[in-house]
Amino acid sequence: MGTQVAQMKTEVDTTEFKRLSDHTIYEMTQQIRYLKQLPIVLKIIIGMAVVALLATLAAGYYIRDSREWKDSSQYWYEQSQQQAQPKTTKKAK
Repeated sequence: MGTQVAQMKTEVDTTEFKRLSDHTIYEMTQQIRYLKQLPIVLKIIIGMAVVALLATLAAGYYIRDSREWKDSSQYWYEQSQQQAQPKTTKKAK
């Protein structure tokens, strides 16, 4: 009886199943890797926020710098105007 069961045993080819399971595992790891990444829209929003922050800081620096130059130039302009005005004395007739 034992020999009859051994003779009835058939071999099952599992190479196709192994290939499909490996492919499924590969696809699942690719999907997980993709889901872990930040969405492209979020990357663009973060990039635009950083650019806007840098532009605001640069504009503030240049506005402050131009005001300092304006104040300085106004002071020196007033100094030159005071020296340029001749002292006029009216002669009595």
